[in-house]
Amino acid sequence: MGFLLLDGVEIVWFGPFDQEPAKEVAFRLKLLLQNVHNMKKTFENETARTLSAEQLEFYRRLWNRLRIEVFVSGEVDKKKVEDRLRELTKGLETPPWVLLNESDIQASIKKEYENIGEV
Repeated sequence: MGFLLLDGVEIVWFGPFDQEPAKEVAFRLKLLLQNVHNMKKTFENETARTLSAEQLEFYRRLWNRLRIEVFVSGEVDKKKVEDRLRELTKGLETPPWVLLNESDIQASIKKEYENIGEV
């Protein structure tokens, strides 16, 4: 689907889709959200029954570390895509997700530079 899995303090599925049209971005993210939802439900309904309390707590903490970030072109109407995806995935249990464009990235970099201050 084109997502990269970044594992650190948080686990991030990163979608570098700045060359894709809005419909393709929506398709890929919808598919990932559906798959993650199905994975969680399968785990809860089948696998979790065989685990100890400590193992279950580990997996709950792991779930809480997940998030999805999708980098899109400035030409993509983020609000429209977000609204449509929320409608299409209503009722699914998914990790938090966000669409980012160049302006969002630049704002984040600026904030980090301000936090660093003078060196």
